[in-house]
Amino acid sequence: MHSVQASSFLVVARWLAAFAVLIAHAGSLLISQPDIMSAPHGPGAYVWWFLTGFPHQAVIVFFVISGFLVGGNFIAKSRGTEPFLAKYFVDRTVRIYLLLVPVILLGWCLDSIGRHFLAGFGLYDSPMFAGSFDLKLLWPNLLNLQGIFFPAFGTNGPLWSLGCEFWYYIAWALLLLPLTLTAPIVRVFGFICGAALAVSFSIAGVFFFVGGLIWLSGALVRFAPRPLVRSKGLALLIFLAITVAVRLMCRGKIPSDPFWAALADAAVALSFCNLLLSLRFSQSREWAICNWRIHKPLSDFSFSLYACHLPIIVLAVAAADYLFGAGWHAQTATALHWMVTFGLLGLTLCLAWLLSRGTEARTDDVRLAVYRVLDAIGRRRAGVHAMADEGGIEPEPLPASAA
Repeated sequence: MHSVQASSFLVVARWLAAFAVLIAHAGSLLISQPDIMSAPHGPGAYVWWFLTGFPHQAVIVFFVISGFLVGGNFIAKSRGTEPFLAKYFVDRTVRIYLLLVPVILLGWCLDSIGRHFLAGFGLYDSPMFAGSFDLKLLWPNLLNLQGIFFPAFGTNGPLWSLGCEFWYYIAWALLLLPLTLTAPIVRVFGFICGAALAVSFSIAGVFFFVGGLIWLSGALVRFAPRPLVRSKGLALLIFLAITVAVRLMCRGKIPSDPFWAALADAAVALSFCNLLLSLRFSQSREWAICNWRIHKPLSDFSFSLYACHLPIIVLAVAAADYLFGAGWHAQTATALHWMVTFGLLGLTLCLAWLLSRGTEARTDDVRLAVYRVLDAIGRRRAGVHAMADEGGIEPEPLPASAA
């Protein structure tokens, strides 16, 4: 099991990772610092340059956290005797799709507005989004195949990680079916399907395989028998040192060489796993900063923030270019650029919070509603079969809508 210290730390880590991605994207699109290393600047400019260089490392942290919470929980449940698979698939599907569908539709609306009213401004015609607005991509994205077999729909590139994460949920459950108490044929067939899915998806997208190992490392942290580093403070310093070193060596970008990219990702992931492991076994007092009340409200809409921020930012960049002149966003940053950037960050946070009220915040309510439907179906089936057994007649088939 994971300790209270690990749980409180994860609340902080979730929103910090989402904010790291947010400011990285806003900063890269609105704050141009081409001479940051060749001309003198104020301390604030260097701090901003440094802080906006961790988007990929933040995603690695997300994957470890997901593996720790979801993958580790699946292993724990599989060791018990209570049936849990139906609840697991309901939980995972609701968690992803309750937000994914509205976010795809929101991105479609924002991109359509930007492309229609701000044509020629912003980033809609840039090579990075070439072919991304084809409506044929809508269905693959709704199936969570973006980032694996297809590009993300529209300007919402960060959705690639949701595609990987959803299929980690599915593949993990299928691969571990032999550990459960399901029927032998189900266990064998499920394992074969999980292996086929993992292999084919890994061939299609290299990062699916690397990210899968990172996700798996998070799951295994839940069951490691002892910490590698007893001191949680030392483990935190190791994680920060490695993450900063990777950021400075890669300069905020993913290395073009797959080997070095995988090595950098593994270093960040394993150092974060080491930190979680130290927190699991820590007997010292919690870090006081992790108990600040602000963390939970920020963490509660971090998923929504990550999933919706980029289409909002791209539309705002296009609007800024329309107001201040074509290519304004790429000019060397001025006071106006900073004002617009921080105003946009505040606006994006507000919009993401509003979105979360109708999606992420309703996750438990929707799950409970689905549980009730499944329970009602189960009771109806049981009642039909009981009546058939008592009367010695064959039960009538249930309608397709109830099956």
